[in-house]
Amino acid sequence: GAGLVPQAAIEALKSNSNRAEDWLPASYTESAELRWFRDNFSSGSFLVCTWPGCTLGNTEQLDLLIERLAPHVVPEAHAEAGEPERVQVDPEHAATGRWFRRLVSGPSVISQLTGAPLNLSPAEAAARLEGSLVSPRATNSAGEELGDASRQTCLVLYLAPEGYRSNDHMRAACDTIERIAAEQCGIPRADFHLGGPPADNVAIDRAAVGSFARLLGLSGVVGMVVAFWCYRNVGLTMVVVMVGSLSAGVGVALVHYFGIAEKLLTGIEQPHYGHFDAVLMTMPAVVYVLGISGGVHIVNYYLDARNERGVHGAAERAVQIGWGPCALAAL
Repeated sequence: GAGLVPQAAIEALKSNSNRAEDWLPASYTESAELRWFRDNFSSGSFLVCTWPGCTLGNTEQLDLLIERLAPHVVPEAHAEAGEPERVQVDPEHAATGRWFRRLVSGPSVISQLTGAPLNLSPAEAAARLEGSLVSPRATNSAGEELGDASRQTCLVLYLAPEGYRSNDHMRAACDTIERIAAEQCGIPRADFHLGGPPADNVAIDRAAVGSFARLLGLSGVVGMVVAFWCYRNVGLTMVVVMVGSLSAGVGVALVHYFGIAEKLLTGIEQPHYGHFDAVLMTMPAVVYVLGISGGVHIVNYYLDARNERGVHGAAERAVQIGWGPCALAAL
């Protein structure tokens, strides 16, 4: 049984998935508005990026970024919109890094608005887009408004189904944008701003993984130090630590197996509950500490039983006496 734990635990950790909306209680106004938006519009799977100096009067880097991202856009015939459950993912697109279905920038929309049939002036087009794809006019030190060329603009990237099918794909899409912007367009990573629901999810994932590594490492060190301080015996310390580690591993593996059961029983492609998230990342450390605590108690019962009636049968007597108190302590 223990041999099934490592691989299942790894698969469970790979399933780490977070959505910003999961952190909002259903009673919040923001939650109701988000549900309304999801019900009435195709998808919130888009990214917005900008940086200092990305203005209507300075589009050189913006145009270059669009050009370099073009190979990562799926062909128009395959650029479906909709929720992940309603679209067909093309594995070939995912394998080639085609994460996006459409790129839209402030200058590109202004170009459309100034053409037929609207034929707006550039100033009128920029005014219409103010607050969405372009910012208000900048002001000088005297508080006077500058021209339309001073307006900040941005690039909106709509994700293809391949781009938001899983958190791994969303991370790959965000990494692709940041890498191309820094390495091929000369935009410093510190100045590059990326937003949107997928970027929020990726940021939560990265923070959760970092916290998980720190918490797990600290728990492991503290557990070993406390166990050795209690017993002053390397063998007993390793036994207790292994019990705690195996307990944490089993807890993580159960998440993976629960997801498998959920898919088999309900027929869904992606489990709703059988996956890791930022909250569940704290579970292995908690289970590890509980395992250490239970191991310490059982070892103490074993030592008492051995001292009272000898080695023969001491382990059995320790478990018989200690399982009840240990179970109550864990609960």
